[in-house]
Amino acid sequence: MSEAERLLHIASLPSPTSSTVPLGHSGPELKQLSLDSPTRSVLSILPTWVKSLKDSLQCLSISSSVDLTPSFLDSILSQLSNIKSLSIQNCTFISHADILRLTKHHFTTLESLTLTVHRNANENTDLSWPKLVSLKHLTINIPRAGMTTSKFESTVRAVLSVTSHSALESITFRNTSSKKPSIVLGSGGEASSGRALGPSVIEWVVRAHKSSLKKFNIINFKMGQDLVDQICKECKELRQLALNLDISSHQLSTILSRAPKLATLIDTQTTSGHGGENSNLTVHDVTRLFVENATTLTTIITSARTWTVSMSSYSAAKRFTD
Repeated sequence: MSEAERLLHIASLPSPTSSTVPLGHSGPELKQLSLDSPTRSVLSILPTWVKSLKDSLQCLSISSSVDLTPSFLDSILSQLSNIKSLSIQNCTFISHADILRLTKHHFTTLESLTLTVHRNANENTDLSWPKLVSLKHLTINIPRAGMTTSKFESTVRAVLSVTSHSALESITFRNTSSKKPSIVLGSGGEASSGRALGPSVIEWVVRAHKSSLKKFNIINFKMGQDLVDQICKECKELRQLALNLDISSHQLSTILSRAPKLATLIDTQTTSGHGGENSNLTVHDVTRLFVENATTLTTIITSARTWTVSMSSYSAAKRFTD
C-alpha cells in the first residue's frame, strides 16, 4: 500500500462487513472477498466456490492477477447476483472495457466500482457499457505510461460516461505509473511531457456531480490551484478532499473557505528527510488552516500525523491531538 493509499484508508468510512473463512468454505455469512495476486490454482476453484456465495457476497475484489481473463471473470460474475461493490484492478488481461461490458450483463445496480484504465482498449464509449444509475463510488487507476495525452484524456472521459445518470458521492483518480506525481493542469495549460490529466476531465466530473460529490481524491497527480478552487467552489456537499497540496497555506485557506461543508483534508504529498517521509505542511500551516476554516474543518491528515480539532463549548479555542 502506497503512502497516499494509506492516508485515504485512514480517512475512509468503515468497510462493509466481512468474514474470515478458509478458502473453499461455503458459509453463507461471507459478504466480502478480496484476492490480491491470486495464484492460478486459487482462481481455478473460484467459480465453484462462488456458487455457494451467490446470495451473500456483496463485495468482490481481485487485484494484480496475471491469469485472470475476461471469459474467466465472466464465469465468476455470472454466478453472483447480489454484488454492490466490484474492484478489478491491475490485472494484466482485464481492461476497463471488459469490466464495464461484464458489469452491464450482471450488475447494473452496482454502488461501488474500482477499475484500471487499459492503454490498449478502445478510447471511445462503447454501446455495450452500462449506465450505472446506482453508482456512488468510483475509483479509476491510471497507468499513464504509453498513452498520448489526447487518447488518455478521451479514454478516461469514456469511462466517466457510465456515471452520467448517477449521483456520485466519491471519486478517486490514482496515477499508478510513477512514484513522482504527474500534473493535473489548470485551465489553459498544456500537457507536460505527456503525463498530464487534462483539466477537462476534472471539469466534467465537477459539472456532472457537483450536487452529490462528498469525497474528491486525486492521488499522485499535482493539481493546478484553479482546479482545486473550482472543486471547492462548486461541490457544495464536499466533505473530504485528498490531493498533493503544492499550494501555500494562505492560498489554500482561501480556497478551502469556498467549501462550506469540508471536514477532512488529506495531504498526499510527502518529502524525504532524515526522519523518513514528511508532509510539506508545517505546524504553522495546519494551525492557520484550522483557524481560518473553523466552521467545518475538523481533520487534517498528512504522512506524519493526523490533526483533529474540537471546539470548546465555552470558547473558540482550538485543541490539537494526534
